Amino acid sequence: MQREIAVKVETTADILMLRPLNLLLRGLLEQHPAFSDAEEWIDNLELAFNEAFANIHDHAYRGMEPGPLTVVLRVDAKHLEIRIEDRGSRFDPDKVRPPDFDKPGERGLGVWLIGQFLDEVTYNSAPDGRNTLILVKRLPPRR
Repeated sequence: MQREIAVKVETTADILMLRPLNLLLRGLLEQHPAFSDAEEWIDNLELAFNEAFANIHDHAYRGMEPGPLTVVLRVDAKHLEIRIEDRGSRFDPDKVRPPDFDKPGERGLGVWLIGQFLDEVTYNSAPDGRNTLILVKRLPPRR
């Protein structure tokens, strides 16, 4: 598969959208030849997406109605890219402390988990109020 496949969904950061977006991501990955024997990869990518979406829902739109959210999934022969854009509050990844596994808590592992499962994680807040999270996974070589 040399061509790129891209899917763009414009919705809101309403938690009710998480399951349909998960199904879309999982369905796309299950159809891709690079993931034919990579169920654990699919599970991990789905978990990372869940964490990113939940963080946007819980933090970017805290105290307000869930606002706009755009998800773009791109897959080619070498990469999976998940781009998530919102217009909520800005996020400073440098302020996130690494988890303390000696004192596990109920929350606070999302950013760490995302970093464990993805090869590249980029976050940007633009002056126009748009926040963009880009998650990239290099695909396993085809067998």
